[in-house]
Amino acid sequence: MANGDEVELLDETTLANLGKEELLKYTVNLTKLFSNFLALAKKNESDIAILRNTNDLLVGRVNSLEQKLENQEDIKRTTIRNSQYLRNKQIEIKMLPADVVTLKIPDLKVKMAELLSLTDTEVTSEDIGKCHPLGAGGKTIIMEFREREKRDEILQARKNLKNKKTELAEKNCASIMILESLCRDYSKLDFLCRRLKSRNVIHDTWFFNGRLFIKKTEFSSKEEVSHINDLYNFHDKAKIDNMLSRD
Repeated sequence: MANGDEVELLDETTLANLGKEELLKYTVNLTKLFSNFLALAKKNESDIAILRNTNDLLVGRVNSLEQKLENQEDIKRTTIRNSQYLRNKQIEIKMLPADVVTLKIPDLKVKMAELLSLTDTEVTSEDIGKCHPLGAGGKTIIMEFREREKRDEILQARKNLKNKKTELAEKNCASIMILESLCRDYSKLDFLCRRLKSRNVIHDTWFFNGRLFIKKTEFSSKEEVSHINDLYNFHDKAKIDNMLSRD
């Protein structure tokens, strides 16, 4: 009828036919089983309470880490914007011939003023505060205007160079490009956006007045990109990270 902690549950007919000693033994075994069950249930309640407390602690820590990550992202966005703001008077002129890039100041400022004036915006060497090659042996000049307004005029008027191919060719500068000078973080984001565009992941991308924009489709609204998470939100993170290798 009962072996160790095992108790066979009997129906009413069987119980009615048990003798006194058998009934007593059955009752004792059943009582032990019930006591063991209560002890196990109490232990389980204790274990569940511990698990609940541990879970609450972990949830709290995860929430805290998520908040820290959000704060770090906000700080990073602000840092990127501030870094770019410091360049709000600067432009870069790319694809310049070596005989221009290697000019000494003030001759370089005079030459840059002549080239930029082809945009139909009058520029003199006095408008230029700083001007020097960017990187060793490169074809790029980085320059800073004394006033931001002059920089903005040039960026607005650079499209006029399309009609000055003859004049640019005469100066051996037929392929020059005038761009906003980007801080390191924005330069990386700009590169990624252009790569996404070339792979038809997004429809368009452009940088203007210190801000980077994309359009995911031809008919979608423009969206600003100021942190790499903005790209992770709609495209595979591993693929974007792989693009940074510039393969």
